[in-house]
Amino acid sequence: MMEQVSKLYADALFELSKDENCVNLVYDKINKYREVLVEHKDLQKLLSVPTIPLADKLNILSKFFKNDSIAYNFLCVLVEKKRLNYFESIVDEYNKNYNSFNNIIEITATTSVPLTDETRQKLIDKLSKKFDKKVKLIEVVSPEILGGIIIRYGNTQIDNSIRGKLKDITKQLKQA
Repeated sequence: MMEQVSKLYADALFELSKDENCVNLVYDKINKYREVLVEHKDLQKLLSVPTIPLADKLNILSKFFKNDSIAYNFLCVLVEKKRLNYFESIVDEYNKNYNSFNNIIEITATTSVPLTDETRQKLIDKLSKKFDKKVKLIEVVSPEILGGIIIRYGNTQIDNSIRGKLKDITKQLKQA
């Protein structure tokens, strides 16, 4: 149910932002709003308290965010409809629409050490060429993988890590 509601709201917001020529602005704003709400969990709880009148909740919102865009109005609607608990997943769905609209693929690269600028750019160039899309690279450093790289996009994972190779070898040895 949550996924359906989130998708419905995100799709509506995306279509409205396309109609109003403000897809990028809404993308920036709702992602900033998410950061604030994640950082200030108490704010989200306060805005969800049923005994606080809507006018007071909207007043609280105006103290944290500027009333200057569709994104702000959308946030007010979520508070009014008691759907603020869906906000993070709505933002995720909106971001998927945004990426698709702008021909962007989001790829997570997990390495044991941070990528150098040169390696990062080579990886982005190679992935961009492979997928024929702009690449938004999310870097994760995880020393547990010992070396190599794990690439994740969509529902696909390519594990070229030393830890992954050791697991494969162990699995093969157990089968033998």
